[in-house]
Amino acid sequence: GVAGGDERGVSVALTRNYVSGSNLSDVLRFLDSRVNQISGCRDRGEAIQPDDLGREFRKALSEVKRCTSESLGEEKKDDNGEEDK
Repeated sequence: GVAGGDERGVSVALTRNYVSGSNLSDVLRFLDSRVNQISGCRDRGEAIQPDDLGREFRKALSEVKRCTSESLGEEKKDDNGEEDK
């Protein structure tokens, strides 16, 4: 499934894998520390490269969270957890 995209049309997808809240920290740690074990993108110039995958995945997660919050009508919060005015 696709985790998100940006204005460049870049999407992050994990195929045949499921990332739940309970294993998200493990997946992020893997993306950061096991770059040499990430396959399927080095030979594709348009693909996000392994060195950038953790950062891009975090950006996509952030966007999904923002969109979900907006669709649920939640107030925007600043970095201190206070509602933006």
